[in-house]
Amino acid sequence: MCQIFLLSFRHFRQNNSARAGSVRPNRASVFTIKAVCLDGPDYTEINPGIIKKMNEKQLGKPGSETFRKNYMGQLVTLSILEDRPGLPIFSEAATGYILEGCIKSLHINDLPDVVKEKLNQMDRCTSDETVKQVYSTMEEERTGAEFLVPVLKFNKEMISSFKSALVEHPCSSCKEELDQFIRRLDTHQVLGLLRQDENKTKVRGLFSGQVKPLTALALRQMMVFKYSEGNRRLGEMRTGQGFLTFLQAASKKTDSKAQVNGIVSLEDILVWLSGARFIPAAGFHKKIDVEFSNAVQVNTCALTLTLKIEENMTPEDAVVHYAGLLINSQTFTME
Repeated sequence: MCQIFLLSFRHFRQNNSARAGSVRPNRASVFTIKAVCLDGPDYTEINPGIIKKMNEKQLGKPGSETFRKNYMGQLVTLSILEDRPGLPIFSEAATGYILEGCIKSLHINDLPDVVKEKLNQMDRCTSDETVKQVYSTMEEERTGAEFLVPVLKFNKEMISSFKSALVEHPCSSCKEELDQFIRRLDTHQVLGLLRQDENKTKVRGLFSGQVKPLTALALRQMMVFKYSEGNRRLGEMRTGQGFLTFLQAASKKTDSKAQVNGIVSLEDILVWLSGARFIPAAGFHKKIDVEFSNAVQVNTCALTLTLKIEENMTPEDAVVHYAGLLINSQTFTME
């Protein structure tokens, strides 16, 4: 028996020759109703026409122009270019525009990974010739962003402008829809509430389509170390310090010899401890209890990490030890 119904949508390119980031009708939307049942999830894809009929039943039958600009249509238009974990649908640039009324900063993470990798290749290039070679492979991207610099005239000094064009164009090309969305928020007196300083951070977490970078400090603050009283406490504290050294080493921001060398990241550690497949875009906020016993154990149901007491382990040994445990866990070994 179904208990909850969730409505979501995804979209895809309908015409490969259409401009990248364009909001014109070059995307087909597929709405998905997910029924969470007692015996497991069940997905049923339905035609967008059903959504239109639902709107007509509630709001009356609109003209084609009205329907094209209705709330649901705007959400489709403003949805981010590729799927991300979590609930959000807006890019960072669009979120900033909603909250600030203008695009104050550009976020390279709004771009697909394949585009980011090519831009990183450009940054690593040591000559204009090698930059031109990478730039020449991005014809679709530069055309979609209306960046018209010819390949022969492109150089390293133009990389920054090219990045800005790639990030800003998807937002600027749907400015009309963004302004409509903002006016609707203002009509219902929601916009002022969202733009209050104390609410902006939370709103960004809700609207933004990007996973915020995880820091060693943020992960440390999620963990509650439960030290016992008595003779065991000193050994437990030394063991806990060794694990914190492992977190710091995984952040790649340490000058210590205790480094993971890029094999393990903080995101890997959080996935290992939580059992989650992805870190939600809105962040992971539940506390993880750290206890101490005679063996290492991860209980993802209770969100509890049990560490084996190691009083004489050096920081370097602790990093190698915990990195090995994680690498040999299901987080790394499962397909």
